[in-house]
Amino acid sequence: MNSPLKQHITETAHGVFMRINHVGVFIIGVAGSGKSSLALALLHQGHQLIADDCVEFQQQGEHIIGICPPLLKGMLHQREIGLIDVAMLFGKTAVRSHAPLDLVLQLDPMHRPAATLQPMPKYTTLLGQQLPLLTLNPNNPAQLSYRLTSWLAMQNQHTADHFCQQQANLLQRQQAS
Repeated sequence: MNSPLKQHITETAHGVFMRINHVGVFIIGVAGSGKSSLALALLHQGHQLIADDCVEFQQQGEHIIGICPPLLKGMLHQREIGLIDVAMLFGKTAVRSHAPLDLVLQLDPMHRPAATLQPMPKYTTLLGQQLPLLTLNPNNPAQLSYRLTSWLAMQNQHTADHFCQQQANLLQRQQAS
């Protein structure tokens, strides 16, 4: 008796899918918001391209896997300089055919966040699974790739909590004096 074939639910989405410090990041935004320019900067920093323009996402067990359609493998289109063969320019290790999706980065030129110590976490849904969502304004003068990689590095830190504890300790010492 044959076992039934496992069906994968697939969703195709527009954006750039990168692997940044072993984290799968799907970059979305309106046309011209800087998705491919950010990808190019990240490639120069040693990160990996999964797919540009069209990404196929599949639910596989507990994970969502982003897959590059074969025709687009290793290609990045940047408006100002054209079609880039990523493996030729950055080496074969700069390209992967698939990776798990960990978070979504939305580039929004209209994004004006309130000044807070710790922004409220946001989420988006893909294939019925909730994923962290980070929104960055591509027009901020601080380089996008640096803001993104800093945010990724901060995810296991509790900087705002540490700051608040330091503040509370300082207030206690001042009140005790």
